[in-house]
Parts: sequence; C-alpha cells; structure tokens
Amino acid sequence: MKEKKDGLQKRIFCGLTALATAAMVFPTTAMAAVDESDVNVGAQVITVEFAEDGASGIQDAIDYLATNNYYDGWTIEVGAGTYNDCNISQEFSNLTVSGESEASVIVETLIETAADGTRDSGGINAYGNNTTIENMTITAGTAAQPSFAAAVSAHDGAVGGADISLTVQNCTITGSGMGTGLLFDCPSFSVI
Repeated sequence: MKEKKDGLQKRIFCGLTALATAAMVFPTTAMAAVDESDVNVGAQVITVEFAEDGASGIQDAIDYLATNNYYDGWTIEVGAGTYNDCNISQEFSNLTVSGESEASVIVETLIETAADGTRDSGGINAYGNNTTIENMTITAGTAAQPSFAAAVSAHDGAVGGADISLTVQNCTITGSGMGTGLLFDCPSFSVI
C-alpha cells in the first residue's frame, strides 16, 4: 500500500512539475509583442513592424505605452502590413499613430462581431485628447455590431466626448459593410 501511495505522489509531483514547466514555456496570457529595441523613450517613439509584431502590433504598442504609463506625447510609427483595429483609451494625450504610407499600411476594422453591449465596437476607437491617425488605409468589413459601428470612432456615450479630440489625415477609409466610416461626438474632430 505504501508503494502505491509513493508512486501516486511521484506521478502527481511529476505532473505538476510538467505543468509548471509548460506554463513558463507556453504562457497562457498573451504578452505584448513589443520589443524594447522598438521603443525610443527619449524621442517618445515606438516602432511597429508587421513582420515582427503581427496583425496586433498597433494594439500591442498602445498596450505597452499604457502598461508603462507613457500616456502623453508619443508617436507609434507603423510599418507596411495589414493590422487589426485598435482602441486608444481616454488616458492618452497627444498620441500619433502614423503609417509608413497610405498605400502600404492597412487597418482592417469591423471584421469580427462584437459582444452584446459593447459600444463603438469593431473599429479604431480613439478616445484620447489630441489623437492623430495618419497615413494608412482603413477598411470596414461586414461584421454586425450590437451598437454604434464605425471604421474610425471618437464617440463614446459613457465618456461623452468632452475631452476627446481626433485628427484623421492622409487616410483612405473604404468598405461597404455595416456601420459608418467616421463616427464622432467630440468638440474637436478633423479630417484632413
């Protein structure tokens, strides 16, 4: 009986050790794809390259800035590639998301159906103060959204738009799906 108990304890120990090792090698939570070498704190610039960072690169850069409390005066330089939509929270001020060129940077929006009750879902949602989105093509897909849906939005009923300002310049917004191209209810919204 003691041998069976010892054998069971060894198997449990080995199993737990294997799980712990797997958790270190294959973490279950996604880590931001931002490499420290892509961040220039002095110049307040973070670089996103599709080949290195993938489709979530823009959102990963925004999350990296937020995690490090870098909320004011940053530029995200986006290299050629096709990226997913992103959310810029109201804590950001003077943030610029700048594509390499309008032709080479594509941001796909409204491609997934959002959860019920999600406001302004599926697009580039920019709730910061003095946010600029420039030099990219933004495509709107056909996924249904439960509420407001736009390729680019500066509308958030919960915030009310009072401190939101957004400039969209040198961008093409295209698509024939659900929602609108631009949605805003803020005091300052520019399309250049």
